[in-house]
Amino acid sequence: MSSTDSLNTDLRLTRPGVAENSPLQAWDAADEYLTKTIRDIKPASLCILNDGFGALACHLHNFTPLWISDSACAHDALQLNLAQNDLPALHHCNTSELPGAEFNCVIVKARRGLTALRQDLQIAASLAGKLGQIFV
Repeated sequence: MSSTDSLNTDLRLTRPGVAENSPLQAWDAADEYLTKTIRDIKPASLCILNDGFGALACHLHNFTPLWISDSACAHDALQLNLAQNDLPALHHCNTSELPGAEFNCVIVKARRGLTALRQDLQIAASLAGKLGQIFV
C-alpha cells in the first residue's frame, strides 16, 4: 500500500497482487499529471476510461466520474481502493454498456497496441461529443 504524497492527498492506494514491500505502485506519473490538470479544469462531467487500479477515480472522486474498464482485475482494484479510502462507490461499466450521455471531459489511459488505442479513441470521441475535451 502506498500513499500519493505528490498530489497532496492522504489517499492510500493498493496495487492488488503485489507484495507489501514492492516498489510497484497503483499510479504513475500520467495519473499525477491528469489529476492536477482535471482539478484545475473542474469539469461538469467526467468519464475515465482504462484506469488500471482506480487511482484516477479515487483522486477525482469529487467529480463523480463514470469509470469504464473491460478488466475484471481493474474493477476489483477500484472497489478495493475506494473502500480503503472510505469513498462511496462510483458508477462503473464496461465498454459494452456505454451510456448515451456526453461528458465535458474524458480521460483515456492508453492501452498498448494500435488496435486498442484506435478503439479507445473512438469510445472517447463518442463520449466527449462535439464540445468535450479528451485527455490521453
